[in-house]
Amino acid sequence: MRIFTTGIVLALIALGGCQKEGGDSCFRNDECPSGTECLAQICRVPGEESVAILDPNAPCLASKGCKLKGRCTIQDGVCVVGSDDDCWQSQPCGRLGKCTKRDNTCVPIKPKDCKQSTTCTKSGRCTTTEGQCEAKTRDDCLGCDRCKKYGKCSPTNGLCAIATSADCSLSTVCKEDGRCHFEKGQCMAKTDEDCRPSKRCQSTGRCRAVGGNCVLQ
Repeated sequence: MRIFTTGIVLALIALGGCQKEGGDSCFRNDECPSGTECLAQICRVPGEESVAILDPNAPCLASKGCKLKGRCTIQDGVCVVGSDDDCWQSQPCGRLGKCTKRDNTCVPIKPKDCKQSTTCTKSGRCTTTEGQCEAKTRDDCLGCDRCKKYGKCSPTNGLCAIATSADCSLSTVCKEDGRCHFEKGQCMAKTDEDCRPSKRCQSTGRCRAVGGNCVLQ
């Protein structure tokens, strides 16, 4: 970082500088506390010996708009989405696959956008389709948490859902609770045979199927 002073170059030292509440950046003097001015996009006491020349995007990079929407680049005094790099810095990229710039927004466009996201690993929505992450193939669902835990292993209308007893048999609720039979859109314990191999039967004696659950004999 280059530091400009009157006649000499000094190391940047905070000499009584005052930051505005909630951050250290500013655009105008009226954004700064009383007794300070907006100098080089930082609230400072007038007459400080040194003024830093900052990254012009610093106020945007420090903003919630950058963190939540990828608006990390300043343009005509406004924070906007300037590039894919801006999107990659935002939370929705990691969570929802919104990693590619389109106009002034971040959306899923490239195949890798959805595949690297939390919504892929947790919900199976791993395929990029028209600006959205969706579950399109069985492979999308099979690797996700909801398949492993709840049997939601079949792609249905862009989401992973339970469609067969085979889905249920892959799940934790089957192995642990004996809910291995698909009925009425969910995994249930239909027969005693569902319950007997389960951990619940072996550890607590809940080996009889009643009302969709395994209960005590």
